[in-house]
Amino acid sequence: MKGLLLKDWFVLWKQCKWMLFLVILYTLLPLVSDGAGTFLACFSVLFMAILPITVLGFDERSKWERYAAALPVSRDDLVLSKYLLALLGMIGAALLYLLSSLVLSAVRPGSVSPQETVSFLCLLFAGALAFDAVNFPIIFRLGVEKGRLWFFLIAALFGGAIGAASAVAGDAAVSLGQALLGVPVWAFPLAALAVFGLSAWLSCRLYARRDL
Repeated sequence: MKGLLLKDWFVLWKQCKWMLFLVILYTLLPLVSDGAGTFLACFSVLFMAILPITVLGFDERSKWERYAAALPVSRDDLVLSKYLLALLGMIGAALLYLLSSLVLSAVRPGSVSPQETVSFLCLLFAGALAFDAVNFPIIFRLGVEKGRLWFFLIAALFGGAIGAASAVAGDAAVSLGQALLGVPVWAFPLAALAVFGLSAWLSCRLYARRDL
């Protein structure tokens, strides 16, 4: 698994350095801009959710999957490595955004509420997890090229949802979970993690039946 993650990181660094730099830039924007920074920080987490799908596209074009079939790794390992890559990336982007918000709160007291920031991140993280949980089974069953239409459709829906979430960031973000389902906002990422795990199991089953 470690070797697969390193391979994916080298691919990302060689092919997508500019996207990684954008993620870092967007997550640090709250330090200089409360409104636009919050909106762009949302998409930095979504970018990290998309990057593993980008790696899958490179793998497909280079026929990596056929080569990997001759290596001492299972198909489940190939699937789970992408889920782990997505999870680590989203956690990294979320923590960087949280750090920049806390620094802003320390430099300009009262400008940012730590409670609001954490609540908003809970919703954002849950949304990014749900995005990959929906996309990955389709991608692993059909491939990146055949599943591209579904990917763009789902990306548009989630992009609109995240944009709407950023518009209500603030006091409304604290109580959005209760307003939606009558549950605490921290329950959303926990539920999303459960769905993410179920999606990983489904992707393993679908990928095992796919002709490479």
